[in-house]
Amino acid sequence: RQTKAAVANLVKHLISSEKLLDKCKPEEASQILFTMGKLGLRDKSAYDSLSGVIQRSVESASSQTITNTLWSYRKVGLTPPTRLLSSWSRDKLGLVIDESMS
Repeated sequence: RQTKAAVANLVKHLISSEKLLDKCKPEEASQILFTMGKLGLRDKSAYDSLSGVIQRSVESASSQTITNTLWSYRKVGLTPPTRLLSSWSRDKLGLVIDESMS
């Protein structure tokens, strides 16, 4: 319980600071999301902010980063942002996804 509360407080502090978010790397954002998923922390604004970090540098995001992010969304019952998946598929994998089919 204390760990969950401590992580929740740290995440709130992180997402409230543009300066900290700007320094955050995709792998770090993904690891935070993974930890939130393991702890069952379902904070949509945190998920949105941390996914934004990953999307901002999607070209450097590894498949593990994307996998951890998707897993964490699934674990807490949130839907991952389509733009994150589309960006990663297009920029990293070279796939073209017809978003009108979603």
